[in-house]
Amino acid sequence: MAITGGKKREASRIKGALDAGTVKAQEGLGSAKDRTTEFVDARAHDVGAALHRVSAALKEASESVENAGAHLGARGEAAAGQVEKASRYLRKNDYDAFAEDLTEFARRHVGWAVVASFAAGLVVARLGRS
Repeated sequence: MAITGGKKREASRIKGALDAGTVKAQEGLGSAKDRTTEFVDARAHDVGAALHRVSAALKEASESVENAGAHLGARGEAAAGQVEKASRYLRKNDYDAFAEDLTEFARRHVGWAVVASFAAGLVVARLGRS
């Protein structure tokens, strides 16, 4: 069966429309990724700074508790150290590093990744209702 000139023109118009739609979709996805990256980078720095303050408060509390018992003080120091480590990580790294680390974590610890995703979903849903 031969394709007539009209059918060829129609096919060419459809292909052109699909190509234009593909380009617009790719531009939109690129723009969304850029905005997401900027948002995550900005929030990570804020969270890192907040964790630094939490770490300082934990250290102060552990020093107070240390007077009550060395065992509790050591646990407070350990907790403050972990919070400070998380603070440094968030202040130092960018979106790509977060994405890579989260992917690696999810591969190694599928169960924890599911639990963390569920918890994050609950937090987002709660914040969305407010």
